[in-house]
Amino acid sequence: MDNKIQSFIHWLSLCWTGIALILSEVPKEVWAALIAAAIAAYATTKSNKNARLIIGQQLDASAKQSEDTRKMDLRRDVFLPAVKAVTDITAVVGTVMDIDTPNEKIRSAYAAAISDIAGVHIVASSKTLSAVIEMNHHIAALYLDLTLLRAKTLIEAQKLRGITTIETTEVQNGTALVEMMKQYNLSGGTPEQWARIQQQWDIHQKILSDHVKKKAEQHTVVLKLSTDMLKLFGEQMEQLFPLQAKAMVAVRNELGLPMDEIEYLKFTEKSQRSAREATNKAVAFFDTLAANS
Repeated sequence: MDNKIQSFIHWLSLCWTGIALILSEVPKEVWAALIAAAIAAYATTKSNKNARLIIGQQLDASAKQSEDTRKMDLRRDVFLPAVKAVTDITAVVGTVMDIDTPNEKIRSAYAAAISDIAGVHIVASSKTLSAVIEMNHHIAALYLDLTLLRAKTLIEAQKLRGITTIETTEVQNGTALVEMMKQYNLSGGTPEQWARIQQQWDIHQKILSDHVKKKAEQHTVVLKLSTDMLKLFGEQMEQLFPLQAKAMVAVRNELGLPMDEIEYLKFTEKSQRSAREATNKAVAFFDTLAANS
């Protein structure tokens, strides 16, 4: 066993001696070229690795920027119309009180505003969504109540127009009867003709008198309903203004345009006061008209 080990060690020594002799015969220039090539290969590998790392970081940053841009575009597309709709919705609901505004126009404007506001459900935070939903519930209740009063007012206004039409016709009939009387006085006629004219005049006067009275009564009914709509709108707006401000502030925050809710309420306080005074004056005016009818 010892002889085998000694033989192996001797063989290994000869191998290393031979390798050393072979390497010693290699020119220095070749060794320099080999070492330079090895260093260049290492530097290239390291440089490529760093380049791949930098490119990966750039791609990640670009992808993140693209995603952030996409999200901001989506938020802007949703929240900018919502901001406008939040401010416009009260004016849209206010048109319900104008019975001369077509129903379809009101419904279209209301549906458009609600649709723009509803878009926040896609991207809004829970806080913003809560503020918007609370305002929407109040708006929807006010819109429904005003619409019901509007329907009643439209029915009574139609009755008023019918009475007015009959009154106008009777005024025209009265004018014709007056002309007949003038013609009788100028040209003469039989007592029977005068009696018929007088009978028609009496009937005309009674019909006209009745419809003038009915018109005044119906006008009072329409004024009362119009006043009720105005009072309801004014009362509900007092409760709606803070909810509207809360929703507006929440949406502005989503757009990166923060504003303190209390400060915003201060900004709108003058408008609220003006709206309140205008409503009170309008109600007082309608009450005066109804009392004098």
